[in-house]
Order: sequence, then C-alpha cells, then structure tokens
Amino acid sequence: MQSRSLLRGTRSIVLLFVAIISCATWLAVRRRASTPELGALANRASAEAKADDASLIVLAASGRVEGRSDTINIGPGTDGVISRVLVREGERVNQGQVLALISCDDLRAAEAEAEANIASRTQERIRLLRGSRLEERRDAAAQTELALARANQSETQYRRIKSLFESGVVSKEIFDNAETEFALSRAAYKSAVERERLINASPLPEDIARLDAEIQSAQGGAKAVKERIEKCSLKAPSRGTVLRIYRLAGESVSTVFPQPVIAFADDSKLRIRAEVDERDIALLHLGQKALIRVDAFPDKTFAGRVSSIGLLMGRKRVLSGNSTDKADRDVLDTLVDLEKNDDRLVVGLRVTVRFLAN
Repeated sequence: MQSRSLLRGTRSIVLLFVAIISCATWLAVRRRASTPELGALANRASAEAKADDASLIVLAASGRVEGRSDTINIGPGTDGVISRVLVREGERVNQGQVLALISCDDLRAAEAEAEANIASRTQERIRLLRGSRLEERRDAAAQTELALARANQSETQYRRIKSLFESGVVSKEIFDNAETEFALSRAAYKSAVERERLINASPLPEDIARLDAEIQSAQGGAKAVKERIEKCSLKAPSRGTVLRIYRLAGESVSTVFPQPVIAFADDSKLRIRAEVDERDIALLHLGQKALIRVDAFPDKTFAGRVSSIGLLMGRKRVLSGNSTDKADRDVLDTLVDLEKNDDRLVVGLRVTVRFLAN
C-alpha cells in the first residue's frame, strides 16, 4: 500500500510539471501573436539571416563613418583671443573660407610699420639712382662758370701787374697780392668743377647694394608679420562641413597648450573606416562588396566597396561598449566607399561592416 501511494504521488507531480510547461508555452505563443512588434522583429531577424546567408558574408568588423578625409581639428596658429566665429555647426564651406578670427591688433600695427619702412628705403634708392635735382645741377654749373670768370679776370689782372712790376711801375707787394689772388681764383674754379662733377656723377655701386640689402631686409620683416597675421585667420583646408565648434568669441587660445577651435571634415563623399581583426585580413581584397548596418536603422542596409586596405596594423579604437569587447587586439584599417551618400549617416557614427565573398 505504501508503494502504491508513493507511485500515485510521483505521477501527480509529473502531471503537474507537464501542465505548467504546457501553460507557459501556450502563454508565450499567445504573447508573441498579440505583440506585432516582437513578431515583426523576429520575422525581420529571420529575413536578415537568410539574406546574410544568401550574400555569403565572410567576415564582419566594427567601423565608423567618416568623410572623404579624416575629421580635422582646426586649431590656432598663434596666441590670442577669438574675436569672431564666422560659421555655424553643419554649415558647408569652401576651401580657404575663413571660419574664425583671432584678435591681432598689435600685428596690424607692426605690419603698417614694416610697410612704411619698405616705402622709405625704396624712395631713398630711387633718389640715389636719380641723382641730384635739376636745380642743383644748374646751380653747380652756374657756380663753375662764375669761378671760371673770376679765374680769367684774376689771370688778366695778374699778367698786367706782372708787366708793370717788371717795368718797375708797381711795388713787389702789389705784384704778390695779384699773384695770390690769381692762385686763389684758380683753386676756386677747380673746386667748382669738382663739385659739379660730383653732383652729376652716378651713384656708387656700394651705396646701391647697401640700400638693396636694407630693402630686402625690410621686405623680409614685412613678410614675417604678414605670415603671423595669416595665422590669425582659421581657414577651411578644403570644401566640407563644420562638424562642431569648440571655442567661442572671447575665449583665449594658445599654441603652447593647443586646443581645437573647430572640427571639420570633407563629407562630400562618405566612407567607412572598418577595423578588421588581424586573423581575418586574408579575406579582404580591393573592390570587395560590403554591407553596412547601423543599430539606429535596423531595417536599412547601406552598400559599399573596399577602396583601400591599410599597410600598418594598429590597436582597436572602435569599441562596442560591451565589457567583453577586447581592445588589445591588432586590427587593420580598411576603407569602404559608400555607393551613395545618405544624410542619416553622420560622421563618427558607429557601424558594422559585413564583407561579402564576391
């Protein structure tokens, strides 16, 4: 009797356990049928799995969206205070367009001084090459003629008194005075001739060389100031989009402790930088098709092709946020060009790249 009671109790427990499992299964099926979203997700996952199998995916890798070039952090080229930020985030700009200005009033004054120094030395050289003014030349010629006339007059007077002195008509003192006057007039004439020649002479080569060197030095100083002023303007290196503005007008910037002012990228053509594990690089080749998936758009697949395979292994930088994700593995950067740009893909967005076997 005791064994029969024990058998009946065991059967009751088994039947109860089966009933509980059946009930739980029935509830799960009802819940799935009454929840369209879960059913749709399950159907979509199944469809994706079939699509993946049909596409012959050989490997998957994490990556990020980037523009035609890497994201460029544009920083200051000189110390100062930002006076103006001329663009907004999301604005498309052209190559060479000024994005922000740094106050450089002291350099503007130095530039004006340098330009004035160049102008002064240049005018001095022009005057040196031109020589004396016409009025100075005419005055020198007139002084020479006057000195010549006085010398001729003194010579005539000297000869007359000499004749009288030899005849005993005038004294020795008068003769000496006439001779002295004649010598002085000749010396004055020679001085006037030398002065006129000097005024009409061409400039010395060494004077021209000295002024040329001074002009060149002034131009070099002005160029250095201009280059420093150019650094006060932050310009776009190419066509692209302003991604982020880190510093605003009134904030100080420094080259000693550099910080980016603007983040910029050429997003005219988007691409994906995928990090392929070192164990899978043999499965890559140029022109290989790839499918890009984004967690934010689970129902959308973006197509692309491998355009470049890196030549240097590096550490993993695109992390999934999963604590089990290993960051110490060596990976190879692989660029995948998107077949078509999509505004939903923003620079820096984390994606998954699935490389196909074709």
